Amino acid sequence: MSMNKSQLFLLLVLNSCVLIGYYIWHLNGTTHNLSGVRKQLASSARSVRQCQTTGELGYGRVSRWLASTNRQSQRPGETCTSPRTTFVFIKVHKAGGTTALSIMHRLAVVRNLSAVIPRMSVVLGHPFQLRLEDYHALNEGGKFDVLGEHSVYNRDVMDSIMKEDVVYLAVLRRPVSQLASTFHHYGIERKYRMKKSRGSVSNNPVENFLLNPWRRMPQPYRDGRNTPYSKYKNWQATEMGFPLGLSDNKVAIHDWVQSTGSEFFFVIILEHFDESMVMLRRLMCWEVKDIIYLRPSLSRSYKYKAKPPSEQALRNHRNFSAVDYALHEYWNASLWRRISRQGPDLHEEVAAYKQINSDAASYCEIASKESVPPKVFPPTKWSAQFEIDPLFCKLLNLFTVEIRRVLFYTMYAQGRLKNFKKESEKLNRYTITWQDIVQHSFQKIASKRAKKKHKG
Repeated sequence: MSMNKSQLFLLLVLNSCVLIGYYIWHLNGTTHNLSGVRKQLASSARSVRQCQTTGELGYGRVSRWLASTNRQSQRPGETCTSPRTTFVFIKVHKAGGTTALSIMHRLAVVRNLSAVIPRMSVVLGHPFQLRLEDYHALNEGGKFDVLGEHSVYNRDVMDSIMKEDVVYLAVLRRPVSQLASTFHHYGIERKYRMKKSRGSVSNNPVENFLLNPWRRMPQPYRDGRNTPYSKYKNWQATEMGFPLGLSDNKVAIHDWVQSTGSEFFFVIILEHFDESMVMLRRLMCWEVKDIIYLRPSLSRSYKYKAKPPSEQALRNHRNFSAVDYALHEYWNASLWRRISRQGPDLHEEVAAYKQINSDAASYCEIASKESVPPKVFPPTKWSAQFEIDPLFCKLLNLFTVEIRRVLFYTMYAQGRLKNFKKESEKLNRYTITWQDIVQHSFQKIASKRAKKKHKG
């Protein structure tokens, strides 16, 4: 059956309304929207009914979102008298977060804290909002001390599962370096054949992409659970809660970046990692031993890592990923303002911290090959005397997935996980520590305990 012009026109109008509603539904999925799919669907339905005023809707959407970012969070003070051990760490992809997360997870292990552990993956809901089925819940509605995984920042959702006085941390990296690391890790230069593509002028795939990123970028990934996201454009900002659909709104960008100053307590800057960790230690009242790390896990090399893009490519990237650049510059300036208020004493501690890391790395290398006594680090004006032993070196050398496993098995053995209560009852009469789990596998410990119980 053929349609006349009037019917065809009405069909096109209806389709346009549906598409506009669907688009606004995605863009309204901001980080503070707790009611999930139901509210998003309601918003979509309202937008379809009002599709005749789409210009006003777009302006209203931006205004409503900006209003939500003006919510004043209760940011804790800069000074502390006891260690802050309740925190969320937003592990931004390809921003050096693995090293920082290893430090924070190790602190959770040593201090016997409850950490949010992913169920089926190494992410917590990413790239969408965190849900109950994404992690192992604690018994009796218990609250967590530490959340530190790939997860999209959502203050309301995260506050609901964390203990009181939680502080929010993150890590950022110079945007073009983060893009290069993304290209390398995900094999993007191979996937899109940018080394041999038409118009390529360099062997550097990042350079080729940035000559015209607006044309080369594929469509953002989409899912019904939340807003679209992209690995290529403003990925760091998106993971810290910025809606991708507002990337071209300069007012929204400025106001959102400023709002992160009240939402986040501290942000690590990868280019100044040691300074960031010393500053973080002071703000969180942690011990120097808590932030030791072994340098090999911090950096990986690839062919085009040392080849910076041209000035034109960098200008294109600054325009293309304007939110990431504004966010990085804001928090980099924040870091150095805080450092300047500390005085020269902080720079002295940074130098001492680097030496401690170097000494620890040398000791742990020897400890991995032969039996050695603990290494004692003498007291300084920043820390009391402490020591590390071969077992602590094993903990330092664990990959992120392995430290996560230690955390899981510790909470499992101590009966803290809701879905493993019956299994834990077989072991909860015994005190199982992280030292037991690092030194042996959990399976061996469980088998040993079971045999002992059977003999008794």
